Amino acid sequence: MGRVLFRRSSVSRREFFTRVRALTLSGAAATLSVGCGSDGSSPQSSSVSSVSASGLSDDFSSVNTSVLTAGRFQYGVANGDPFADSVLLWTAVTPAAGVTTAVVAWELSLTQDFSTVLKQGRVATGAARDFTVKVVVEGLAAATQYFYRFKTADQVSPTARTKTAPAASASALSLSFALTSCSNFPVGYFNAYRTLAQKPLLDAIFTLGDYLYEYGPNDAGGTVIPGRTVQPAAEMLTLADYRLRHRSYKLDPDLQEAHRLHPWICTWDDHESTNDSYVDGAENHTEGAEGKWSERKRFSVQAYFEWMPVRETNNPLRSAGNTFYRKLAYGNLCDIFVLETRLLARTKQAEDAAGAANPINTMTGTAQERFLLEGLLNSNARWKLVAQQTMVSPLLIAPNRPFTLDSWDGYTVQRARILNYLLGQNPQRRKIDNVIVLTGDIHTSFGCELPVDPAASEYVPGVSGSAAVELVCTSVTNVGFPQGTGAPLMAINRNMRYTEPGDHGYTLLQLTQAKATAEWYYNATILLPSDVERLGGVAEIETGEPYLKVLTMNGLPVLG
Repeated sequence: MGRVLFRRSSVSRREFFTRVRALTLSGAAATLSVGCGSDGSSPQSSSVSSVSASGLSDDFSSVNTSVLTAGRFQYGVANGDPFADSVLLWTAVTPAAGVTTAVVAWELSLTQDFSTVLKQGRVATGAARDFTVKVVVEGLAAATQYFYRFKTADQVSPTARTKTAPAASASALSLSFALTSCSNFPVGYFNAYRTLAQKPLLDAIFTLGDYLYEYGPNDAGGTVIPGRTVQPAAEMLTLADYRLRHRSYKLDPDLQEAHRLHPWICTWDDHESTNDSYVDGAENHTEGAEGKWSERKRFSVQAYFEWMPVRETNNPLRSAGNTFYRKLAYGNLCDIFVLETRLLARTKQAEDAAGAANPINTMTGTAQERFLLEGLLNSNARWKLVAQQTMVSPLLIAPNRPFTLDSWDGYTVQRARILNYLLGQNPQRRKIDNVIVLTGDIHTSFGCELPVDPAASEYVPGVSGSAAVELVCTSVTNVGFPQGTGAPLMAINRNMRYTEPGDHGYTLLQLTQAKATAEWYYNATILLPSDVERLGGVAEIETGEPYLKVLTMNGLPVLG
């Protein structure tokens, strides 16, 4: 989550969150008293590379177990970026001291007991990629559940499950996704991941950014829970730092279970590198004293691709022709556009409202904007999901006062251009229906309609003038708006249809041909491990209608 309007480097991240926790609102016009006041080139290449399924026989005799230690699969297993005919499998192994290479075997089956192994092979890994393993298993059946595991000659990883996407021509009856964001390890237990692990197999869990945080122990962004410490015990700056922080997070048992039992679709926000990052720098980076930004950015991206279940053909480190933004297709029910709005092309955040209206400001760069708009225009899927990081909807904390210019409130010309395109200002001069933006970052739940101008007379909430709908999930743990601020925020922001500040959890999104249903779930606590949760808000979006019909808020029916 980014800077507050009129207040920049004079308030530290830790002080900012201390102030947010103390905020109160009273009355519809209340003010949150938090203080007044061109495409980037691809980073340098690296040694990271993806490994495809080899199809070797079930012979593990050549696997060198002497180079691996006990607990070699201590970081768990994961899978992600499901296609109709393939899926990416991930794990990491623990080497003995001084070892630089190792070999790991893998198996995939239709049954949990692996009575029949459909696909198998062996994969080399080593210090060059921090002993992480990726396998892209191809030739799979669409819309099918599979089980997989990794092996050495004397040890087997946990058995995990995955699911392929529906075929391109398939009319999927329904899809279920979960939205997560902002899992700050020191400030709370990952109970959102714990409860998601208990759900029936989801089509995917989205992480919409801030999967981990870069801070040292004295700037965690909230009160540190005893025993919830991460490594390194300092802010991440080097490749070794970023790798160690990823390892530290992957040791969390609840996060491991969520990865083991569901496919994931991942994108980063700023904290995977550092706070308020953009193509040429970051608010939380001091050039020189903290090294070169170009190197720090490269380190963060390399570690991310090593440790996250994402396909590396999209790795911007590998060549100028590859990008991190991508499209995933789920039959004719859903197309997913996963955006990157931090490191590839984002211009520096504006300092004030005039700067926010500068037409050269961009979140995505020209190439990615074209990818998104042309993809939406040409999509034949019923629903178009746009998975990205910061709020597209204006978020005012007082009339004409945005909460932050690190969101799309700092890039207003590009935002208006995209929304107008959806409303019909495109080559085919037609409205693009059924677009749902999926957002994290702000640590608070919101459900918003997306008119070009919420104050315009042609926009009538729930009736006319909206281009799309935005669903914002709350944080897994990080501090957001305090309880009691919801009603005043909704009064100031007329396109805001739902919010429940103050709680942590996730959002479930269910799609059918007729409607989309969003359910915001909240954990009872993050101060200790717990699987107690409550269903707070429920909202529906009917096909062809870019409006949010809120059915429940705070678990109670919404009347009228």
